[in-house]
Amino acid sequence: MSFFLISYPRIVLPSIVDSMWWLAGLALLVVLIDHRQISLRRPPLAMAVFLAFCLTSLAWSLNPSATATSVLLYAWIALLALTVTSNTDSNTLARGIRWGGLLTACSAVKPFVTTLTETGATVASTPLLGVHGNRNIVSYTLLLALCAGLTYRPSGRLRRIRWATAVCVILAVLLLARSATGYLATIAVLAVWGGLTISARMTPRRAARSRIAVASATTGTAILAALNIERISEFMGRTSSLSGRLPLWRAIIEASGDAAIRGDGWGAVWAYAWRPAPPNEMKQLIDELTGFPLSHGHNAVLDLLPQVGLIGVGICVLIVLRALVVVLIPTTRDAAGTVAWIGTTITALLVMGATEPMFTVPLGWFLLVACATRAEEVGGIRHRSARISEVSSRGRTGSTQDRFHTDYGIEVGQARNTASPPVKRGPFRVE
Repeated sequence: MSFFLISYPRIVLPSIVDSMWWLAGLALLVVLIDHRQISLRRPPLAMAVFLAFCLTSLAWSLNPSATATSVLLYAWIALLALTVTSNTDSNTLARGIRWGGLLTACSAVKPFVTTLTETGATVASTPLLGVHGNRNIVSYTLLLALCAGLTYRPSGRLRRIRWATAVCVILAVLLLARSATGYLATIAVLAVWGGLTISARMTPRRAARSRIAVASATTGTAILAALNIERISEFMGRTSSLSGRLPLWRAIIEASGDAAIRGDGWGAVWAYAWRPAPPNEMKQLIDELTGFPLSHGHNAVLDLLPQVGLIGVGICVLIVLRALVVVLIPTTRDAAGTVAWIGTTITALLVMGATEPMFTVPLGWFLLVACATRAEEVGGIRHRSARISEVSSRGRTGSTQDRFHTDYGIEVGQARNTASPPVKRGPFRVE
């Protein structure tokens, strides 16, 4: 349910504030039912630095009030993502996202079928808008749910049947959305998922080589697609300007010249549907250069540029790179599902980010923080496992083992278990 609410179903909940209140209520309900204290891991450093820089942009923002509101909104979403990942294992998280994707798919198909029945229109001429009001939003929401569905590990025949059915339904509705970028992103996600699944069965050296090969192939394909974007658009029956995005991107780069380093303030430029900024000089200049108004930058990087400049873009890139490092370095088989989810989700965010502001849409930001948190966890466990191996190689003397366990607070079996550690009962604390 949280996945569905944070995807901003604006037809049902026009205000993002209403969605956030619903999420707060659900979180409180879970705490009351579960009867346990909530623990929080340390937030990823790059994410904390990014939010701190956004807060600092109050000093030069075009609209300090809009910046303060946006910082509070994204800090709340980051806190929610951090809380969820700190108190659930990867398989449970993937299952929850999968159910959220199914809810999104069902809510999109019902009005779609109703329109076909009442008007007699064809499938090709009927847009799949759903409760999000836009087929591109439906597409990237279902794609991110597909990443979790693919990497979920069911146990038992009945659960495998439910898993396969859910993945097929999500994939079918995703294809019905008929988003060109969604098609390319789906292919990339399936390729990365297949590569990571196969490499998990290999030796560490071969796994590292295969993952680098998959990453290189995916990056190369993305570069070729970007260089031939006009031909691809014409082949898929779209305008060569990508529905006006190319002129917009040129206008953003030109307009950001004077504020390219630090931007004009987080949340103070774009008229996002979930949190529109008041009219401002930067947005007006971009609209004049483009020739027509658009609500946001339609690109993950260029959407950030006029708001937080190259500094903010660089920090956001560091968040992504930290997660990708965990994906490229082989780990234990127990962590294969977590690594696959991080890899496929980051791939979906990057490919869909070619035409959508995936780092600023609420769902994209939520999953970026969740991936970064999971990456820190996997990296920490890998480091502790390496230290255990180093100590064990010196000989199993009681004093050495006891000192190691005292310093690091873990057992050998716990270090090999890459799932989130069980929530400790006791006072609220940051782990």
